[in-house]
Amino acid sequence: MFQNKKSILFITKSKITVSNVTIGDNPTEKIIGQFDWTPSTLDNVLLRIKRISNDIVRILLSEEFVYVVNVSLPSNLIVTKDVVRQKAQQLIPENLKETVWDFKEIVNPLPYSSKQPIIPIQVVAVVKTLFETLSKSIANAELRVEAIEPLSYALARYTKKQNQSFLFVYIYRIAGETLLTLAQNETVLTTQRINTLTPTNINQFIAFVKETFLVEPKNIVFCGNTKNIDLKQYENPNFKVEIQNINPAISLAYKEDIKGKDEDVLNLQLLKVFQKNTKIQDLPKQVSSNASKKYTKAPTSNHFPKIIIVIIFLIMLGGIGAILMYNKNILPKNKPTPTPTPIQVLSPTPLITPITEIYLSKYTITILNGTGREGEATKLEALLIDNGFNVVKTGNADNFNYEKTQLRFKEKVQDEAKLPLDKLIKTLYDFSVGTKLEDEYESDILIIVGKSIKE
Repeated sequence: MFQNKKSILFITKSKITVSNVTIGDNPTEKIIGQFDWTPSTLDNVLLRIKRISNDIVRILLSEEFVYVVNVSLPSNLIVTKDVVRQKAQQLIPENLKETVWDFKEIVNPLPYSSKQPIIPIQVVAVVKTLFETLSKSIANAELRVEAIEPLSYALARYTKKQNQSFLFVYIYRIAGETLLTLAQNETVLTTQRINTLTPTNINQFIAFVKETFLVEPKNIVFCGNTKNIDLKQYENPNFKVEIQNINPAISLAYKEDIKGKDEDVLNLQLLKVFQKNTKIQDLPKQVSSNASKKYTKAPTSNHFPKIIIVIIFLIMLGGIGAILMYNKNILPKNKPTPTPTPIQVLSPTPLITPITEIYLSKYTITILNGTGREGEATKLEALLIDNGFNVVKTGNADNFNYEKTQLRFKEKVQDEAKLPLDKLIKTLYDFSVGTKLEDEYESDILIIVGKSIKE
């Protein structure tokens, strides 16, 4: 079989891994470079990458750069980008009019229950502050970008035609973090980043998705940097645990939905560069762009030999043919997409809009120790931070006579943040929700730890 190579840039907040993926009967990835980067060094890093990679690259973004959510629309509604934007804006804190985002209708069956037929849609948006820096440096390096997608979406591609849920535990090769991704039928249901991988964290995530989404994955797939994973720690009679060579770079190399209607493809574009006192300057055209190229006008003369005109015309025709052949080769149409080992099919369960990690870090939390026992606030702080919450302050309460742990929320805190917080708290403490927190209070959520602790 004819084989192609794709250059993949896997970008996290501090590292860029460059690899060449050979696609064919036995797809392989060869890492050809790893670079540290900061906003001040990114231009030079991308220039170095351009020298060692192919002319055209695909970009894989860590979840720090993106929000991945699902929304549901009534089936009788005409799906337009504006309609999807208004719905998705309720879940995504970024202003979608100012950042890059895209959507795709979920055509494969997913677990759901609804009295009225719905149109489920996957939405991906970028964090503008991070992605704008990246986009500007790509423009400066004149890199040609063919496709951009988040890590979780590349993992979800391995569930193609799998009508059951998979929990992917992806361990970053360098950063030391772990991404938990629940996916089904190429769709991300929910994700969570954790700093420390433990059986407790896995079990808490499974309990959360089971209670929140009524979905229980029966197959847990560890992938990425699995060399230090001891599967015996994660053995459980309720699900199968295994290590698989699930490679998101290879998955992205097989991405085919690059061009087409909004509702059919999900492919992020680069942000435009805004410059002071000038009009918007587009970044280098992506391979998928249909924008026309600008050519320098050739000088004309009545004495210009006709034979030269004919030669130029033939050269242009040959160039167009070469471009068409090139595009045909770099965009394989019928390549097999690797999929995990099938698992037992679950019973149909409701599809609920996923709660992504954006809600966990959106609100600030203060933890006060009301037990009199040293370290209780710190212990809870570690648990919440490991699960993606934003703890900004710990200390002692006004007294040490609190029996039950108390949770107080400002009015603006949404249930999408309250529910996972409640589930974590109740694993350690008996608790109750107190009166509404005043708007003037320094944090959005106040937790006072009480003496009633679960063993």
